[in-house]
Amino acid sequence: MKLFKQFEFYSSVLLILAFFISWLITHEGGLLFTAYYVVGALHVTGMIVHALAHWFTNTNSLRLYYHWLVVILLLLTPLGIGLWILLYAAPFMAIVYTWICWRELRALQLKEFVHLK
Repeated sequence: MKLFKQFEFYSSVLLILAFFISWLITHEGGLLFTAYYVVGALHVTGMIVHALAHWFTNTNSLRLYYHWLVVILLLLTPLGIGLWILLYAAPFMAIVYTWICWRELRALQLKEFVHLK
């Protein structure tokens, strides 16, 4: 689990920073849509892995609330509402998801330190 969390967090940070820096240099709009799909695919894959393995998805966890938010937005997509929300909220949602991953990785690292006592 720890190796997956490290991969998920660091790849998310690297992809977000790489796409943002590339966009600052080129100002190409198509790059933003590529970033949406690449970072979004990474996060959705991570969400599926966490849901199937029951990692950090206990009651009242931030990850569980985030999963429900994404499910609701995906259910609103056929109505057209979800797409507009996702278009503008996706960058913030990516940052929030990365922050959730950081908190979970930190919790795993603290758990290791407790075992060293």
